[in-house]
Amino acid sequence: MEPQTGPVPAEIDYLVIGSGFGGSVMAATLANGGVNPLTGDRALPCANVRDVLSVMYTCGMYDAAGQWFYDVGIPAKSGVSGGIVAAIPERIGIAVYSPGLDVHGNSARGVAVCRDLSSHFGLHMFTPTHEPPI
Repeated sequence: MEPQTGPVPAEIDYLVIGSGFGGSVMAATLANGGVNPLTGDRALPCANVRDVLSVMYTCGMYDAAGQWFYDVGIPAKSGVSGGIVAAIPERIGIAVYSPGLDVHGNSARGVAVCRDLSSHFGLHMFTPTHEPPI
């Protein structure tokens, strides 16, 4: 399947995937610059969102953080319960849950779903939006 690149369609304010409502709201709030999209309340100052996403980017997926960012390219934090919260500022918040863990303590299915979403929608943060002229 050819990846669909470009922005998430305008009619989708927040693409939230997950069975855990709390994780979905956290992901959407991080993607929305610290403002809860359901209430309009600021949950975190912008500087804190930057810091949280930086930590998620560097070590949020335990020992698999480097491979995660190479494959998926979205700041994320996993939990040993099988949840993953991921966010790209001003683009997308994702929350997934599946309790089967891989050797790194991350949700095996959650990692696969996020990898597929990133590939299908061109969500990797370092994916160029166009091919520059030579």
